[in-house]
Amino acid sequence: MSEAVDKSPSEFAGRPQLARKTAIIIGNGRLDRDLSKIIDGAEFVMRFNEPNLSDDRSGSRTDVLMLAASSKALHKRMVDPAFLENAALKSAKILMLAYHPEIIRKYHPQPNIFQRLRGRRADWTAQAIELMGHAGKEIRIMPPQFYAEGCAELGIAPNQMRTVFPSTGFLGIRYALANFPAFDWDIRLCGFGWKGWARHDWQGERAWVEDKLASGRIGMLA
Repeated sequence: MSEAVDKSPSEFAGRPQLARKTAIIIGNGRLDRDLSKIIDGAEFVMRFNEPNLSDDRSGSRTDVLMLAASSKALHKRMVDPAFLENAALKSAKILMLAYHPEIIRKYHPQPNIFQRLRGRRADWTAQAIELMGHAGKEIRIMPPQFYAEGCAELGIAPNQMRTVFPSTGFLGIRYALANFPAFDWDIRLCGFGWKGWARHDWQGERAWVEDKLASGRIGMLA
């Protein structure tokens, strides 16, 4: 992974400026208008978990689909044949697992013995790799350091890492910032509501995004 570049576009004033490429990071929230042409025309599109494309407002282009392999929701999706027919999943070039098995083992909630007897697991990484690999997808797993650095950036202290977890949305945006330099890329967000699982720090993540918006490092696609 390349080193993060946090310079805002204004810091490049005075340099010869070529047209920047567009990277769009799409949450699973409702869009207020049809953005499909803009999204499908971008150079890079990232989505998360099981995108809902039923309203046709977010197009279908998907370069990276980031999944949480620690989630029991992922297991429910994997045993549902309809999951492999999801348009975003079918078009995704890369399946990226947000949580490394070491991170799941060290920090994520583990099922008790009775839950394990019923088939519950904390880590579905191996199953996801097998299923998605057979579906012809390139699979990547984010390194443990990326997760730990994300926690630190959100202010999640080491003694909180067993109770508070960065969302896949936050990790996806952070990935884009680390890999797409501001001089070459215009990073835009849409579909984020900053609410959901209680163990995510939604307030902290929203404040982090607002700081990036204020600096001009990212923008909103509204």
